[in-house]
Amino acid sequence: MNMNNIEEKYEDLQTILNSSKEFSFKTDTVLNIKQYYGNKEINLDLSKIDFDMFIDLYCDPEKEKDSKEDYDLQQ
Repeated sequence: MNMNNIEEKYEDLQTILNSSKEFSFKTDTVLNIKQYYGNKEINLDLSKIDFDMFIDLYCDPEKEKDSKEDYDLQQ
C-alpha cells in the first residue's frame, strides 16, 4: 500500500469517526468501521496492535467521565 493510499484511508477514518457509523468484524481480528450514511469504510487488523499503540488507543472509562483529564497512561 502506498503512502497516498494510507493518507486517503486515514482521512476516511477521520470522516467516519465524525459521522454516524456501524461496526462489524470481518474476521476474528479485523474490525470493519463503515459510515452508516455513506460509502466510506475502513478495515483495521486489531491483531497488529502492539503495546505502545495500545497505550495510545486505550480509553479509560474512569477518565472518560472527566473529559479535561489527560489520557496519558505512561508514568
